[in-house]
Amino acid sequence: MIGRGSFGNPWIFRDGRALLQGEPLPPAPDAAERFTVALEHAALALQLQGDTRKTVIEFRKHLGWYTRGLPGSAALRERLFQVDSMAEAEAIFRGYLEQSTIAV
Repeated sequence: MIGRGSFGNPWIFRDGRALLQGEPLPPAPDAAERFTVALEHAALALQLQGDTRKTVIEFRKHLGWYTRGLPGSAALRERLFQVDSMAEAEAIFRGYLEQSTIAV
């Protein structure tokens, strides 16, 4: 269950460690931190599997997992599931963050 819960949420291990040590739960990552980690994860996948369209298509699901629970995440996932490159995903993330800043 922990392994599946870590999809798009690698912070689950940090949180679990804090709880086991009797420490307060760390704050949840904001959208910017989620997107940064998602793009680092994507870069590792591209490095391991090659910078091909197939790798990007297979990685789309991971991009969706990183957006879970964010405001407007359904529309965000819809756009991310159509990307053909990680540069497109990065641009979508950047646009989301810019819109979030404007909305606040």
